[in-house]
Amino acid sequence: MPLEEGERVVWEGPQSGVMGASTLWSLGAVAAGFGLFGLLTLPMLLLTDLGIAELAVAISQQLVCATPGVVMAS
Repeated sequence: MPLEEGERVVWEGPQSGVMGASTLWSLGAVAAGFGLFGLLTLPMLLLTDLGIAELAVAISQQLVCATPGVVMAS
């Protein structure tokens, strides 16, 4: 396709998403933020009347979900 004089071809690479990040990285950052926000619920879990097993499962789930956020923040 011939270009008119003064026209240019604009090419967007795979790193052209939000702030130069790929879409996958952006989605990962959002998921990490939700994981870090979930850490705020840990004190509330300790105030509930869950048994030891249920409390251990709930806290471990929160920590596993927060791991990507901690890794991306550091």
